[in-house]
Amino acid sequence: MTIVPMAPEHAEAVTDCHVLCWREAHADVLPAHLLDALRTGRGAGRWRRVARDPLIETRVALAASGAVLGFASAGPARDIAAPTALELHALYVRAAEHGTGLADALLEGVVPAGTPCALWVLAANPRARAFYRRHGFRDDGARGLDPFALLPTLRMVRGALA
Repeated sequence: MTIVPMAPEHAEAVTDCHVLCWREAHADVLPAHLLDALRTGRGAGRWRRVARDPLIETRVALAASGAVLGFASAGPARDIAAPTALELHALYVRAAEHGTGLADALLEGVVPAGTPCALWVLAANPRARAFYRRHGFRDDGARGLDPFALLPTLRMVRGALA
């Protein structure tokens, strides 16, 4: 497996990985009809724009076959009153890769250890929250609602700006 900077030609495979990761990670908290509504092969245009954006760092984990096993993306904070200048926009790893260190490597690739950063995570995802705590992120009390899942989210921050 290799981790490489995302290029526009990875967009379709990243889109498919994103959908598959949502299905794997959220099957116990999202209704089946909502997960079924997620379709592979759609949304690649968004990821092509991300790949070309000089302000967003995106890394893709590729299997020897070229399949995308995971990806991470970080860039400017999207919150108006963000506690840090940098936000982890996405970090997804296929379930078969959980526990292999791939998520750690992807996170390090876009947000090196100790770098101040914020992120939003589904409140109903204890595995993800525990992962981020291991990397120095803490719940800062901010709450939101995921626009797709309509489930509560919480913000986690590492090294908040003073």
